[in-house]
Amino acid sequence: MNVLIPAAVSILATEAIVQMPLGGQIRAVRSLLGRVHHVIRSPAISDCWKERVLPVYALRLARHSLLIGFMLGTVSVGVFGLLLVWSVFAAPDAAVLKEFMSVRSLIVSLAASGAYLFVRFRIVR
Repeated sequence: MNVLIPAAVSILATEAIVQMPLGGQIRAVRSLLGRVHHVIRSPAISDCWKERVLPVYALRLARHSLLIGFMLGTVSVGVFGLLLVWSVFAAPDAAVLKEFMSVRSLIVSLAASGAYLFVRFRIVR
């Protein structure tokens, strides 16, 4: 299989992830973790208040974590769907999914995504 196909698919997936609001979700998780740490470590906050506020923080953390997982899962399903459609229509006799998961293709995908992110954020602003 040509190395351009895994590179193109990984660049498309990388751009899809960059366009998602993952940064806001990750910042929200970090902020909540800071609040949880402050509440747990503070001797000035009563145990009664800790018992009330920590379940609320846990639900917020769960919500943000599920949203992050949903966003990444959406990209994964999109990539798998793209490869599945390509394997059915463009190369029905080839084992596209098996070839795409080879070590060479994974290295090419990683290198292409890294190079794309470098160019996108360091060179082209």
